[in-house]
Amino acid sequence: MNMPGTRPERPSSPTAEPMPPLAEGFLHTLGAEIDSDEVTTVVLAGSYARGTATRYSDVDLVRFVRTPSQVTPHRYFNHEGHLISVVTWLLDFMEESITRPEYAIWRVPVLRDARILLDKEGVFAAFQLRLATFRWEPLQEQANAWASDTLMLFGALVYKALGALLSRDEAALAYATHDLLWSLTEVVAIQRGVLIEGSNRYYTLVQEAAGNESA
Repeated sequence: MNMPGTRPERPSSPTAEPMPPLAEGFLHTLGAEIDSDEVTTVVLAGSYARGTATRYSDVDLVRFVRTPSQVTPHRYFNHEGHLISVVTWLLDFMEESITRPEYAIWRVPVLRDARILLDKEGVFAAFQLRLATFRWEPLQEQANAWASDTLMLFGALVYKALGALLSRDEAALAYATHDLLWSLTEVVAIQRGVLIEGSNRYYTLVQEAAGNESA
């Protein structure tokens, strides 16, 4: 009970305490469930692979196949109280991930930190050894060119935002600034070679790379 003249107590907020590692039997069952003749590799990725999962984290599984015809749509399902996310990528996806800067910032950390659940031919294990020595410098020239071209392409969004301000059109301004926020952040991330270790920290990591006091 609250005394007269006192504020009611606020309910406590859930804390972001790390979740314990997933049980081996749980992972084995999941790996077997999404395996098939077309699949060469299954890995655990995301926050559970990094050891940073919270109570609201999904379980990210990646399957690798050889041909585009074997790729299946992104799938979600519930398993023993966990939200399971399953994506299917081509084996060629791995090589592409370390040769194009616009992909490398996202894919290198995910694949480097992934935990192998199934690797029928040892291809993924060999690829992870290469990722251990990944260096951004060979991609820097490509990254500079990509950032320059993209800045020019998104000049149209700046004009949209200016036009929306002039006409006081809040809906149009929301559209333009939404795209600009994502796109300009990505330009900085790629030009600076910021490897995104978890999408939840995307904006924070890029801001830190540019400098918190940077204009």
